[in-house]
Amino acid sequence: MYVSHPSQTKTAKLPEYLPASLSGTPHTLVTNFYKCSLSLCIALGLNATHPSQVLATLVLASLTLECPDFARIMIDDWLDRRKLSLRAVDDGTEPKGGYVKIIDLYCLRVLPRLNQ
Repeated sequence: MYVSHPSQTKTAKLPEYLPASLSGTPHTLVTNFYKCSLSLCIALGLNATHPSQVLATLVLASLTLECPDFARIMIDDWLDRRKLSLRAVDDGTEPKGGYVKIIDLYCLRVLPRLNQ
């Protein structure tokens, strides 16, 4: 949807904030997706943390849109919030290997794009 022109997406019923995001920068689009998904996670009672699958999707989207700096910010934020809610691993809300997948993305895809 991001690469198509906003006038081409008028036939589909899109949320009001999405066309404005599509006409903005890639960084704005990823930031809006991050904020929307975080507010949804809070509404679902997930202790203000993204499930690892959602975070992996957001990180890959930001890398696709050439925003590795924001991918790093999202992962750093997730790791900080995760420290506060390590019960997610114990109570089964985080799949096995979710933490490892995020660390793999961080070390093998995000940091190399940032030359770190």
